[in-house]
Amino acid sequence: MKLKPCPFCGSTRSLLVWETLRGTTVQCDRCGVQGPHAIDEVAAAAWWDEVKRPSASMLARATARLRALRRQQKREAAEAKDEAERRAAPKRAQEREYRQWAADREAWLRCPVEEDTIQ
Repeated sequence: MKLKPCPFCGSTRSLLVWETLRGTTVQCDRCGVQGPHAIDEVAAAAWWDEVKRPSASMLARATARLRALRRQQKREAAEAKDEAERRAAPKRAQEREYRQWAADREAWLRCPVEEDTIQ
């Protein structure tokens, strides 16, 4: 049985025919879109092939929008990470100063005391 490409992602290699309790359906394994349930494989394939496919230019525009959205999401994630690091920097500096103070205090407490300096 020859099926037309997926109407959403254009994939032809990852089309699956599923038998479910509701009937038989065709599903794209790449993007997850699923056709309507039918009585048998032939009917499911016929319905799948009747789905209106977008034009190449429409697919190109949609792909460009999705890529732009993904770039924006990556940029926002990087900005959020930078902001979190910027907010954490003073706390890290404070922790570093405290550790230095604690180390200096320990060193001071362990200093030997000379007897002639105590009177």
